[in-house]
Amino acid sequence: MISTLQAFLIQAAKEQTEQQITVSKRIEYPFKIRALSMDEWERIQKLSTDPETHRVDNIGMLRRTAIEGCLDPNYKDAEFIKAIGANTPDEALKKTLKAGEIVKLANAVLKFSGFGESVEEARQEAQD
Repeated sequence: MISTLQAFLIQAAKEQTEQQITVSKRIEYPFKIRALSMDEWERIQKLSTDPETHRVDNIGMLRRTAIEGCLDPNYKDAEFIKAIGANTPDEALKKTLKAGEIVKLANAVLKFSGFGESVEEARQEAQD
């Protein structure tokens, strides 16, 4: 017999995993974001950690989180990257958004993924 918690988790797994947010007053169009899976979060952490010093690049984590969690605009779309005059998703992100907008976008993705309000809180929660 399925428990109440199991029934809840089955239903929650079917819920919408996309959301629209406003990044700033400067950009009048909403951004479409999605929640990150645990596998994606672990990959972002690994890519943002120096293997020798084990130091975490929090800014790199923010940028990777924004890129992975943003569906529209799709910062991994080769045509979009080329049209902006960038070579990578990271360059496209930095060319199109101001620093605070990147932080707001990444923090919205983290919050929608079940973490706290910031990359540091998310890192701490994931390690606990």
